[in-house]
Amino acid sequence: MITLRAALAGLALTIGAAAPALAQEDAPGPDGWTIREFTGGCSARFRIDGEHPATLVKTRTYRGGSTPSLSLEFELPALVGREQVWNLTLSMEGEPEPIGSGNARNLDDGTAKALITLTGGAQAQLAGGWSAERILTLEQPGAATLTWNIEGPPSQSITFDDCYARAGELLMAARPEGEAPGSGARGPVPRTSPGRWISTNDYPSRALREGAQGTTRYQATIDRFGYVTHCLIIASAGNVHLDAATCRAIERRARFYPARDEQDQAIEATIAQDVVWELP
Repeated sequence: MITLRAALAGLALTIGAAAPALAQEDAPGPDGWTIREFTGGCSARFRIDGEHPATLVKTRTYRGGSTPSLSLEFELPALVGREQVWNLTLSMEGEPEPIGSGNARNLDDGTAKALITLTGGAQAQLAGGWSAERILTLEQPGAATLTWNIEGPPSQSITFDDCYARAGELLMAARPEGEAPGSGARGPVPRTSPGRWISTNDYPSRALREGAQGTTRYQATIDRFGYVTHCLIIASAGNVHLDAATCRAIERRARFYPARDEQDQAIEATIAQDVVWELP
């Protein structure tokens, strides 16, 4: 059995209460967009009816200073002879390059669903919708190419930006349970259990084969929203795979209540912690 222990010297390990409930719209607004707010960000969806109904989805989170992502979800005829297909390519009339790629899978209702992530250039052009009906072409490896007309959604209202700003304000206002506003300056406090940041499943297979173990000390930068934006190894466990696994897991799973200054404002801060990798 592999054991993993994290030494978190100098950090208060108080895990606070759940974040307050977030407002969200479950029905489309006057412009047809449905805005949903979740912890750490917002999404906007617009339903486009037609031969192959689609939903344009815009999502933005505060993790790592994320830029908005844009995708299209399509309802398609069931895939024949397979449950899932990869490497789909989507093109749009008037665009010189494919606008996205993705995959499709069969659903229980006898149809298929395709999820296409739009490229950076297409996201910039289509984020607010497109003004006229366009022709889409979906190329499926080993299957027939689909071509159909699609009507563009209207320009999105300011509601999404308001939603995103509100989500950020909630992240910066979040505090450990029992901490009152104006309690003074402090460093970041774990918002999720540190024991769940790294598990035995994260032990790199190569390190296992080599019988490697040791202590990795890392330094993490926590932004004012409580996310890890950078991880730096400051003392190696003596194995590059253990060190890399440490930062990979911390950047993906660690969450914090943001540090605060003397004026009680959420600020960026750094922490240093040890992760002890142990073989049986």
